[in-house]
Amino acid sequence: MVHLHTRSCYSLLESSNRISQIIDRSIHLGFRHVCLTDKNVMYGTMEFIQECHRKNIHPIVGLELTTLLDD
Repeated sequence: MVHLHTRSCYSLLESSNRISQIIDRSIHLGFRHVCLTDKNVMYGTMEFIQECHRKNIHPIVGLELTTLLDD
């Protein structure tokens, strides 16, 4: 089981969760995987992957994009 829509503090004004907090909470809940799906940014991706490898949990990287369609 894994939550596939998790934003970190890199999603400005969307979340205050630090990457280490997200990973630690996932480990505490017994998850073997953890996902990071920030909104419109990927600034925390490398920190996320490195921290996951240090803590022996499988990282899943996602991205939520806001798009504008011009009719």
